[in-house]
Amino acid sequence: MARKKRTKKTETGMEKFVFPPIPKPVEYKGRFSREGRSLIVVLDAGHGGFDTGAVADYKGTRIMEKDLTRAIVSYITKHIADDPNIAWFLTRKGDEFVGLSARTKELDRIKADLFLSIHINAAPLDRKGEAQGMEAYIARMDDEVSYSIAEELLTALAEGTSLLLREEPIKANDNLRVLHNSIRVLDNSRQSYSRLRPLQRGNKRLGTPGVLLEIGFIDSEDLDYLLCEGNLELIGQIIAERLKDLAGRMKGV
Repeated sequence: MARKKRTKKTETGMEKFVFPPIPKPVEYKGRFSREGRSLIVVLDAGHGGFDTGAVADYKGTRIMEKDLTRAIVSYITKHIADDPNIAWFLTRKGDEFVGLSARTKELDRIKADLFLSIHINAAPLDRKGEAQGMEAYIARMDDEVSYSIAEELLTALAEGTSLLLREEPIKANDNLRVLHNSIRVLDNSRQSYSRLRPLQRGNKRLGTPGVLLEIGFIDSEDLDYLLCEGNLELIGQIIAERLKDLAGRMKGV
């Protein structure tokens, strides 16, 4: 039987994940320099602090979305830390609340190539326990760069894990403010994502590509998989490998 991810007790007695160490990200002081890096990605661990995100009870333990997303982002950074082509910026490093607008405010200053937000899904109350699988949200369906990246990430995760894909795995949602902000920030500036144009098919819209990944449902059998020892790291590693591949294809562009 697969083991559950190691936990520890907090001062309140609540069990909590032991998070992998986060490698030190590139320091952004003053004017940012690429320093030879071909991909700058903003990694956003959904929720944090008093904003727990979706919550589920697992064998008497309260499991919170904010902990799962932080762990996955920690593992992503672990597996991209040795890649000289990638620089990354974290919207939160610990269990703190970060407002939606604050998560995207640095995009213009650091000239980010990609905004990647990690979440865990939850079904409506009348369908609790029924919904399963992974999906991705982008701001607009005509954003071919974001669509292409979302498709690559979902395909790799579906092939490398036991998590399923939803029937309609990629959707557009203008109401997701964190994605809307990632588009708006650079829509109102002179910065284009021309560096990523080799991945698109003719769309020359301005903006930072943004993808929000929903990695399974916290209130379904997906949680059994997410809490098995090693599976969160596997998810982070698969995402990291896709980012490394993207950085390699962008090198010299």
